[in-house]
Amino acid sequence: MFEIQRIVGPVLKGSERLFLESSGKSPKQENRNGRTVFDLEEGTKVSFGAYFNALFPKYAEETYGVGTYRFECEAIGNGFLSLEASEARGEKSNLYRQELRQGKNPISFEFKVKKGGSGFIYPVLEAKRGGLKFSSGRFLTLNNKERNGRLAVCICTFKREEYLIGSLKAWAQDSEIVKRAIFYISDNGQTLKPSDLPPGCEVRLFPNPNLGGSGGFARAFIEAKDEGKCDYYLFCDDDAIVHPESIYRTLAFFDSKKDPDAYLLSGAMLDFRRPLEAVEMGAKFLIEDSRVNSFYAGANLSRPDDLDSFSKGEPGKSANYSAFFFTGFAERKGTDSDLYPPYFLRGDDITFGLSRSRNGVEVLTYPGLAVWHEPFYSKTNSWVEYYNYRNYGIVHFLFHEGGPWRLAWVYFVRFYIFLYTFQYENLRAALEGIRQILAGPQEFVKLDLQQKHSELMGRYAPESVWQGSKPHTSAISKILGILFLPVSILSLNTISLPYFRRPIDRSAGVLSILRNGAGASVTLDYDERRDPVYIRKKDLFRSFRLALSALLTIVEVLVRHRRLSESWKREARHFSSETFWRSKLAPYR
Repeated sequence: MFEIQRIVGPVLKGSERLFLESSGKSPKQENRNGRTVFDLEEGTKVSFGAYFNALFPKYAEETYGVGTYRFECEAIGNGFLSLEASEARGEKSNLYRQELRQGKNPISFEFKVKKGGSGFIYPVLEAKRGGLKFSSGRFLTLNNKERNGRLAVCICTFKREEYLIGSLKAWAQDSEIVKRAIFYISDNGQTLKPSDLPPGCEVRLFPNPNLGGSGGFARAFIEAKDEGKCDYYLFCDDDAIVHPESIYRTLAFFDSKKDPDAYLLSGAMLDFRRPLEAVEMGAKFLIEDSRVNSFYAGANLSRPDDLDSFSKGEPGKSANYSAFFFTGFAERKGTDSDLYPPYFLRGDDITFGLSRSRNGVEVLTYPGLAVWHEPFYSKTNSWVEYYNYRNYGIVHFLFHEGGPWRLAWVYFVRFYIFLYTFQYENLRAALEGIRQILAGPQEFVKLDLQQKHSELMGRYAPESVWQGSKPHTSAISKILGILFLPVSILSLNTISLPYFRRPIDRSAGVLSILRNGAGASVTLDYDERRDPVYIRKKDLFRSFRLALSALLTIVEVLVRHRRLSESWKREARHFSSETFWRSKLAPYR
């Protein structure tokens, strides 16, 4: 028998409904060594049927197996405590209910998790006369624990001291994490000193050159592996808010496994700006057409329908990698680990995950393993497209076994949309990334990562921000757009009305973008979730020149696809291994 998850309170304002729902006054909360004490006033009712605090049978079965589970807690005061199950179509049932009387009330109740279960199980409290204090809430499995391992939390940071120091302070408040985790920090900005770090956690700090997330995570991992004090590893970003409970549940997950190296543990990314919404809860990289399919993107986990959908683990949502904003894994001691090429950023986690999942490693997730992070839609730098197209394309050539046609079609559609909406800088960067692939693996591995990144940042200017009022589409604009749509599609939007502005939501589908951009000579790129609106203007010369360049690039990919695939597969093993990274990092260790 061992503890697998605890009832905890929120750490980020605005995320409260991912932890609990209350009627009446919100309960006061106090953290005591990782245990949250909830103080309910008389007349308050609290349900913990939420993403972080409920037990989800489907995921419990995958992780810990079917069988007997137990809920335990302590309650002081008067009221009622029940354990409820929320099932399909919102149906609820009571598994347990007890009246609480003045004084200390230890609670322990056992229940079964059966094969194929869904929904979620959670405690509900009602405070009566004098109020009620609830503490030490936790779920346990009666199955055996394999070990009591230690966790190496590997973090790559680049001038993000505010986030990192805040996280270390929060983690230091949890005695179990202080005892069982060591934090290995690769400081790519070389701006941190040991004296800057708060006390409490066991930390190793390593100044590192700016080799991007790829080099930073590799450095932290190698240092942790060489020290040999930990059984498991966790990669997580420096600019994310990670609840201490997520680290605790990572330990519980791997402690339960006979062969922990047979699993890759994938966390969720929640939207820092909209804390109840998911950005990604697991993902699959579609190798054939070189793109990521993020699961549950945009789901509001405080809504019953979205939480119910997640609780079922819908068919088709089978991940084949885990993003490095939260990735847990274990390695057999004495082995040379498969890592990833020196990408700098983007794609390292995909290569890392695919190389494992293709060799039988199972990619799993568990509720409450999550970070709040700046969402993808807030990152609009054109130079990012260089990394997207170069690195995702390399992943395609490393793992794809078929022909080039699907990839060529995806490139054609994306390049067309870039041109149609006048995203010239984004297309330039994408084409530069693909040309780097075409130059071959030997030229790629020669790149000076820091120098190349500096060049890209200087080459691609920041996008122009619209200073006018919030864009909207008038009735006349819609009519003109419909009239121009056929001509715009055929002409790549080069035949349009002078000074005609049209707002476009770039996150919308291809058909919406075509319809909303038709007839425009100026596009306003907006997203309701972010503040800046970017303005782009038609340039006939750039449209034709880049259209020709894009077409020639696609043709070259088609013609050279087989030989490129062979050369990248042949050479990649030389610059994706732990041995390669040890050699690359040796001058700085």
